[in-house]
Amino acid sequence: MNIKISHKEEQPLLSRIRITGEISFDKETPSRKKIVESLAKSLDKDAALIDVDMIKTAYGQHSATLTGYAYSDASVMPKIKRLGKKALEKTKKQQEAAPAAQ
Repeated sequence: MNIKISHKEEQPLLSRIRITGEISFDKETPSRKKIVESLAKSLDKDAALIDVDMIKTAYGQHSATLTGYAYSDASVMPKIKRLGKKALEKTKKQQEAAPAAQ
């Protein structure tokens, strides 16, 4: 897997950098976890501060476009990052189970 960063946009109000680029790979599309690790190495940041927003692969191609964010601080990330439907349901169940356990 090879990641080529084509554009970095500083977003100081959100304390992050928007990253766009292209990924080239041999077999299947790499997982978000592998992409986050690779971006963290290339940007010299902690993997916990990287968020991959979109991986778009064209049918039959061995490349994909990438959009992601590199946050400057871990405390800012949960305030800005959008959660998906499954993640929202999971946190809701955990919150409902917590008062029942007490």
